Amino acid sequence: MEDVPGTYIEIEDKKFARSPSRVRVRDGKLVELTWKTTARLEQTDDVGTPCHPNDVAIVVNKVQPHQCWSKNTYETS
Repeated sequence: MEDVPGTYIEIEDKKFARSPSRVRVRDGKLVELTWKTTARLEQTDDVGTPCHPNDVAIVVNKVQPHQCWSKNTYETS
């Protein structure tokens, strides 16, 4: 094995073959990032589930007065 000058880390062949894209080097070690998902209800125009204007938990027909809500999912590292 060759002794190369400089700072580097060694990666096992199995981890290199997987080649995960969410890997960072922290404190001289490989760390896989975990993704966090967050779901939110957001008010939309006419796309989504029609709900009662005063209570999101009550689903109504579109002929009644209503506001539409939709679930959006966000991923962060």
